[in-house]
Amino acid sequence: TSQPTSNVVFDIVSGDPSEGTVGPSSLTFTTANWDTAQTVNVTAVDDAVADGAQVYDITISVDAPNSDNSFNALADKTVTVTNTDDDNVGINITPLILTTTEGGTSQTFSLVLNSAPTSNVVVLATSLDTTEGVVSPASLTFSPANWNVPRTVTVTPVNDDIVDGDQTYNVRLRIDDDNSDDSFDSLADQNVVVTNTDNDSVGINIGPISGNTSEAGTTANFLVTLSSEPTAPVTIALSSSDTAEGAVAANVVIPIADWQMGVPVTVTGVADNTVDGNQNYTIITGNVTSADANYNTISGADVADVDVLNLDIDQATIAINTTTVTVNEGVGTAVLTVTLFGNVANSFTVDYATQNNTATAGALFDYMAVNGELSFVGNNGESQNIVVDINDDLFVEPSETFFVNVSNVEGIGNITIGNASATVSITDNDSANITIDDVIVAENQSEAVFTLTLTGSSIGSFDVNYNTVDGTAIAGEDYTSVTGAVTFSGNDGETQTVSVPIINDNIVELEDESFTLNLSSTTNVLVSIGDGEGLGTILDDETCPAGPIAPVLNTEVATVFCDVPNQDLNAYTNSVPPAGTVLTWSTDIIDLTDEANHLGSSIVDSEFPGTYYGFFYDAVNGCASPALEITLDFKNSPIITSTTGAERCGEGTVVLEAIVDEGILNWYAAAIGGPILGTGTSFTTPILTATTTYYVASSEDGCNSTRIPVIAAVFPEVSPGVPSNTTACSIVSDDGPTTVALDNQLSDADSGEWVFSSGPVTTIEIGTGNIVDFEGLANGDYLFTYTTNGAQAPCTNSSVSITISVSDCTIDTDNDGIIDDNEIVLGTDPNNADSDGDGIDDGQEVGDDVNNPIDTDGDGIIDALDSNILDSDNDGIVDQLDPANDNPCIPNISSACIIDLAIVKTVNNQSPRLGDQVVYTIAVSNLSQTAINTIEINDPISDIAGLEYISHTASLGSFNELSGLWEIDSIEMGETVRLEITLLTIAEGNYTNTATVSQSQPADSNVANNTSSIDIMVNPPDDIDLGLEKSVDKDNPLVGDEIVFTILLTNNSPRRVTAVRINELIDSSIGFEYVSHTATKGTYDEIVGVWELPEILGNEMNTLEIRVSVPIEGSFRNTVRIVDTFPNDNNEDNNIAFVDIIVGARSNGESGFVFNQISPNNDGINDVLKINDIQSYPNTTLEIYDRYGNQVFATKKYDNTWSGTGKNGDLPKGTYFYILHLGEGTQVKKGWLQIIR
Repeated sequence: TSQPTSNVVFDIVSGDPSEGTVGPSSLTFTTANWDTAQTVNVTAVDDAVADGAQVYDITISVDAPNSDNSFNALADKTVTVTNTDDDNVGINITPLILTTTEGGTSQTFSLVLNSAPTSNVVVLATSLDTTEGVVSPASLTFSPANWNVPRTVTVTPVNDDIVDGDQTYNVRLRIDDDNSDDSFDSLADQNVVVTNTDNDSVGINIGPISGNTSEAGTTANFLVTLSSEPTAPVTIALSSSDTAEGAVAANVVIPIADWQMGVPVTVTGVADNTVDGNQNYTIITGNVTSADANYNTISGADVADVDVLNLDIDQATIAINTTTVTVNEGVGTAVLTVTLFGNVANSFTVDYATQNNTATAGALFDYMAVNGELSFVGNNGESQNIVVDINDDLFVEPSETFFVNVSNVEGIGNITIGNASATVSITDNDSANITIDDVIVAENQSEAVFTLTLTGSSIGSFDVNYNTVDGTAIAGEDYTSVTGAVTFSGNDGETQTVSVPIINDNIVELEDESFTLNLSSTTNVLVSIGDGEGLGTILDDETCPAGPIAPVLNTEVATVFCDVPNQDLNAYTNSVPPAGTVLTWSTDIIDLTDEANHLGSSIVDSEFPGTYYGFFYDAVNGCASPALEITLDFKNSPIITSTTGAERCGEGTVVLEAIVDEGILNWYAAAIGGPILGTGTSFTTPILTATTTYYVASSEDGCNSTRIPVIAAVFPEVSPGVPSNTTACSIVSDDGPTTVALDNQLSDADSGEWVFSSGPVTTIEIGTGNIVDFEGLANGDYLFTYTTNGAQAPCTNSSVSITISVSDCTIDTDNDGIIDDNEIVLGTDPNNADSDGDGIDDGQEVGDDVNNPIDTDGDGIIDALDSNILDSDNDGIVDQLDPANDNPCIPNISSACIIDLAIVKTVNNQSPRLGDQVVYTIAVSNLSQTAINTIEINDPISDIAGLEYISHTASLGSFNELSGLWEIDSIEMGETVRLEITLLTIAEGNYTNTATVSQSQPADSNVANNTSSIDIMVNPPDDIDLGLEKSVDKDNPLVGDEIVFTILLTNNSPRRVTAVRINELIDSSIGFEYVSHTATKGTYDEIVGVWELPEILGNEMNTLEIRVSVPIEGSFRNTVRIVDTFPNDNNEDNNIAFVDIIVGARSNGESGFVFNQISPNNDGINDVLKINDIQSYPNTTLEIYDRYGNQVFATKKYDNTWSGTGKNGDLPKGTYFYILHLGEGTQVKKGWLQIIR
């Protein structure tokens, strides 16, 4: 604007050369042209970046070194320029539509940016349906250098197995905003449309049957697969053409996951218990149902059926019901029953015939022979009789036998003969026997005459042998022994006599004496000895002055003594000895007249306890009365060697102790009498409050020591009492005392002393009466300690402390009418007259009584701290009137009150196996700010076809499993209640269970969490494997033995198995007779032979033991088999087990055999009762009874030495009954034995 004195040069500079350039870059104004305008050209720069309109400045500044100095101070000038953008951000995609085919090749599209970015641009490529197609790469990065280079994206079709038709989906292209040029962030997502052509079709494929079924429950399987993956489970209906031969589930469900692998279908053979041969039947496939519309259209006609063969395993047995029949000769007939065991489809016949043994067929002999054919219709249990006539003769003869045999079954099927033969024993009804009478004779008679009588007739004469046997009468002293025989001609009623000479002595016998005349044998084996023992009684004709009565016992005299030196035996009777006799004592009861055993004195020293016998003794005649028996027992009382008392401080128990040389220690509360409080060397007292004396005594064999006192000392505890802190004033005012009586700050204290412990001063005086004056002392907390001084060991003194807070008591900093100390106690602000900021002073809101400040709403917050204008929970009630400031549901349910019940359903196993139990848990939580009442939860478990209700447990309320309604009266705020429902999976498939909150009071304002569902997929069961093992304790028993079968059942799988049924038949027709059984689990029915177990846990083992007897000789097999389980047993190889038994005949060579005839005449032959191999049985017991049931002999550890003796000597000849137990693990043997003399 003015002429320069020299050139003025201006520099022209573009502020953004990437947007615009200038030219020239400088202008020079001379002194000549200083006022002539010069032009600057601004040229726009065209970039490829979509950066919008860009504003920049062109700066004009003085080039000072080259210009007039007066212009150097001239300020820079700027020209603002806007460069309009001609670029747009975008992506070009080619092509926008693609077509692929499942299983086919990939397709591509390309993309490129429309404009250059200023930084990297990342494009994300995403398939919106990865089940139909996937893309690669997932991201593409365009840089400022390669933004215009097209990039390729590959779309690869996914080959699914679902018939879903042609599917169209999008591949989305999106800018990765976080990693891209910001100018591209607003670019909308773009899509490439892709159609994936379907290549799948529907179909049901039925595999071949794995084998045959059988009536033993053997299963066969076939596999069902699908041609393509369904969108929902597919169900195929199944049925058996003959349910009497084979069974199959009502349907098979193919889960989505198993469409290709398939689901096996198990076909189970059905037992019909009839011999009918192998039977063909068909598993019929029915209509297909599925939520997948493509599979739902398939009909049963489109699915192949499966042909199956069921193998017949039934067996029928024909058997004579018994192995032996005994019939009396006079009955007339023997009837034998033949029974069919098992059903047979058609009628059949079996032959029968009799066969001689010792009995002979014929009209003049024992029975009439028969033979023929029995016809059976075929019904289980059907019986036919074989009748054989028995001839009655007049001969005395032994029992005779013949056989009845069955053979040659004519009929179809597997019909076997069990017991094919029976032995018929004919018992003779004719008999003859010899008896002998008893005789009583006086000693002065010359002989005793015994009469022998024959009852019944025999053919021809025979002899009866006899001999005498000593009893209490001795041969040669009291009578003369005789031995010999008498002869009978054989006539019924015939008698013979035997005379025995009697010896008359002058001895006074103590009692009558006797002997026996025994009939030892007959020469006719068919004539038996009936009563073969004649008792001869000799009446003594002398008497003993001692009399027949023992001295009478004085029961008032004790026989057991403690700590006495001796006892007089004469004290035990007050009886007066008869004339000529004296009261005498002996140690031997065997012979009272043996004076060597007589006591010289009736006084017995305590060192000689034992049994003594008192009687009246006649020394002249050497006879005695019966004896009085006395047993003396001398004992010593035990001695307590030491005692130990105990002491304690205060109430409680102590342990007292004592030591004794022998015996039992008893503790008492009193020196005399009272119950026993305890026993043993130590005694724990009850809780004691004072010193107490207890007493201890020892007892051994009825002798008690003197009670000794033992002291339990209890010393009183001392207590410093219960302290309480207080306050005091340092200046005299009406607001509090300046003195404190320290004793008033303790309650229930024992004697002690106060000391000053700490405070604002170093020392302080405790005045008379333990009163402390704080006037003029510094403010602060003063600590005083009180210590007791009266404790007595083992008790100790103890201390407590109190704090006295001292202040000037009158400060009211904020002038609200409440002194600061009280404000601190109340919690108000001593520096703010309106602590809650509601415009009302604290003093007014607290009220006149600071010890009972006003709390209008009773919420525990005083009005001075509870605002009269603030509504914290927005329920329309100010805090001062609201008993719950943070709960909009109290005192009224306001619009701000949230009512919210949340339900969550879970299950313990979402993939159970068929037969598993699952537990659903429904948890209902009250998320509200108040309690909720009248709640109803619906869970319709009965609508789930594949699950069966077992049980439930509710933490609150009641649940009805039929309606599925869970009713709860109330749930508190924040409370969670639970319902557990246990169900059994009974069918394979996918099942959804939903629980819903259907009602509450108040109503739930948030229904989003009122429903909860859970899906489970019930899979086929694991391989179930139950195994059987069978053993027997003796596989070679003898006829009549008992044996024990042990059946071991093992669950070889880890899963629970239910409804287990095992056949184990024990029947005489197959060689065994049931005795008893023991099962570790389940029940066994011995009638039908079935062991049933409700359940077996995984890997559990159980046993069944069955005790049986083996009545007949032969080879027999016992078989056990598993016939039913749930789930089915997939391994049948171990479902059958058996043992073979060979039953042998008994022989006299077997161990434990009893030789049941003895003839004890000292000839070395059969003198004793002999039992084979007796040395192998060290724990035997043997009992012998006469024919009247009287025990005549008993012993333990028998050693083959019994020679037919009883309590009074030799037993008379005849028949006796024995009971023999060889020891643990053996069967008791019973039978008859005969003594022959």
